Amino acid sequence: MIRIVIAEDQEFLLGIIGSLLSLEEDMEVVGQSGSLEEVLALVKDHQPDICIMDMDSHSENDTAEKLHASGCKLMILTTFAKPGYFERIVKMDIKGYLPKDSSSEEFVSSIRKIMEGGRAYSQALMESDDSEKGEGEGRSGSSSDEPVFQAPSDQQNKTLETVRGYLTTFKDKMKLPAG
Repeated sequence: MIRIVIAEDQEFLLGIIGSLLSLEEDMEVVGQSGSLEEVLALVKDHQPDICIMDMDSHSENDTAEKLHASGCKLMILTTFAKPGYFERIVKMDIKGYLPKDSSSEEFVSSIRKIMEGGRAYSQALMESDDSEKGEGEGRSGSSSDEPVFQAPSDQQNKTLETVRGYLTTFKDKMKLPAG
């Protein structure tokens, strides 16, 4: 059984990720929180195999070191590709780096690949770093034996944007008072 702690500051996404992973027979969510301090306490108390963390809100420089010290692997999720992040991910020995709009199949299979000793880096996120480098510079820390995923097609991106819009509308309507 793969034991997982989830760190996400958006409560709606935190619940969705937790629910998705709970459906997998070989995965168990042992803790989830939007607070970095609480996540670190959950990791200490529950000793999960992997922590899935939002890059934008929880990626302080020493967080990866603290999780590695506990024996926990780390997967980072991000909303947008940002220059320099992939290089930083590799330097911090983070095993997974995926966009939040990855398919559920890609997300779940990435967790399994990480637990089997591999790495799961999104091709689109890696290319974002490469585009900021000059000619002749490549990705540091990636090798051909590491699993790499293809970027979504334009049609998939349009579909994801539509779904994201529906989810935002649904989330906003949930906040309205019942009447």
